[in-house]
Amino acid sequence: MFSDRVKLRGIVITQGSDGYPVETNTDTEVWVNRKSATRAEFYQSQAAGINVTMVYEVHPEDWNNQSHVVDGTVVYRVVRAYQRGNGVYELVCEEV
Repeated sequence: MFSDRVKLRGIVITQGSDGYPVETNTDTEVWVNRKSATRAEFYQSQAAGINVTMVYEVHPEDWNNQSHVVDGTVVYRVVRAYQRGNGVYELVCEEV
């Protein structure tokens, strides 16, 4: 368990020297448990116009409300995050 390595990506928006907003990615490499979305999650998300494909389990000390998961070359957007009874966060994601 927790044998897969991914990056949790947060996006920080600052003001550039020209006064326009600048987005900067902050990546944190963490250990996760990678799972495929269940059939129910997949079809329910499709009905809502979302394409949930992956689920990641993350230790609570590693989760800081990041908005994306980078798994190799694939970037996923976190659609839903919730904490299970054992304290582990489950991140339900769709491919960007």
